[in-house]
Amino acid sequence: MSDYTYCLPVSEEKFFQVVISELKRKHADMSWEVLRTATLSIEDLGTSYYVDGARGSRWDAKGINIKFALPSAAIEELDKPQIKSTLFDVCQSLIPSEVGYDLKGIIFIPDLTLEFSLDSDIDTLTTIDVFGSASLQILSDEIKKNLKEDKPELALDRLHTFSTRFFRQLCTKYKLPYDKEDGLHTLFGKYRKHLEASNIVDSNMTLQILKVYTNILSEYNQVRNNRSFAKQANMQSYYCYSQIY
Repeated sequence: MSDYTYCLPVSEEKFFQVVISELKRKHADMSWEVLRTATLSIEDLGTSYYVDGARGSRWDAKGINIKFALPSAAIEELDKPQIKSTLFDVCQSLIPSEVGYDLKGIIFIPDLTLEFSLDSDIDTLTTIDVFGSASLQILSDEIKKNLKEDKPELALDRLHTFSTRFFRQLCTKYKLPYDKEDGLHTLFGKYRKHLEASNIVDSNMTLQILKVYTNILSEYNQVRNNRSFAKQANMQSYYCYSQIY
């Protein structure tokens, strides 16, 4: 009979807090603010040796994955070999030997509690201050109409036009210079820098997340300009809509 407890001595929430603390202490050269939005959970894979047969896998230990549930935008930022390797080492070092866990992997998964819901999120456009612009209101109506009629490729195109005009108006409102050729991600980047310089946003985590969204909007330009009517347009359209709004 094994002497392992097969249970952490603290809750998963507390373990996550210690992981963040150790990451900041041992790896201060890397930014971990985005990870703070995650929810940690432990996935039991069964007997460690039979999971992968790897050297060092104990016959009486349990193989586990540690999962981090995050907004999709944050996954894009964190799902990199160096970050996962650092996370693996820190998490493994914090698991007491008497627990009997063999860590197999670090996995980032979408936080399903934050994912896109068409019925509730379609109305988001009606709450956006469009500064009395009739053209933006027309675009807003077209986007909602196309989504309700299951025409995501058309909604994707109109959403891009809406977003570009929306951020141009924001730049104009706050006297931020821009060129007519500036892409959506560039316009958003100017507004983000304005928020940071004006100390309107005082949370470093929020600023890090906004930087991630700058990258998403850059990819959105590619999807809209090159693949709006491709086979996978349906999924891409809903994904872009959910991430931007």
